[in-house]
Amino acid sequence: MRRIVAFFVVYGLFCSANAADTSSGKPAAYLLRLCVKDEAENPNGGEKINAEPSIVTIADRPAVFHVGGQTKFADETIRDGTLLKATVKKLNGDKVRVSGMLEVSKFTNPPSEKLVQRDATEYYFDRTVKLGETIRLKTRSTAEGGRIVELTCRQVDALKSDQLSAEAK
Repeated sequence: MRRIVAFFVVYGLFCSANAADTSSGKPAAYLLRLCVKDEAENPNGGEKINAEPSIVTIADRPAVFHVGGQTKFADETIRDGTLLKATVKKLNGDKVRVSGMLEVSKFTNPPSEKLVQRDATEYYFDRTVKLGETIRLKTRSTAEGGRIVELTCRQVDALKSDQLSAEAK
């Protein structure tokens, strides 16, 4: 089973009043984890993980992360792999609004000078999440199984890199 796990820290600008945690004056930082799984496609049973990116972002600041490759074709650069774009907005209490998109793509043939074929699936999300809880969204159902996207968000201290490393594992 091939498992893509990615971790990236995006600090953005820390001076935004909207991004501040009112209790400490520090910016509110969040570890956002998404996981794309296929049911019943793992020969050993269970779910096959297709992509599992994690990203740390500051409240109200867009974060973008790409892991994979890219190929030049004609005048364009075509990417493959996992692309995550997300924004987290702090709500009342222990809830946040997470919005953005996750793209999982791959080249289906070796790029040549005449043709590049890339299969991509995009997931757009805009959900209210309780910090620390995982939401499971079933995106497709077939006779063989379905595809599931899991979304988890935790608040972290953006200035403590040891906490971020432990949370991303």
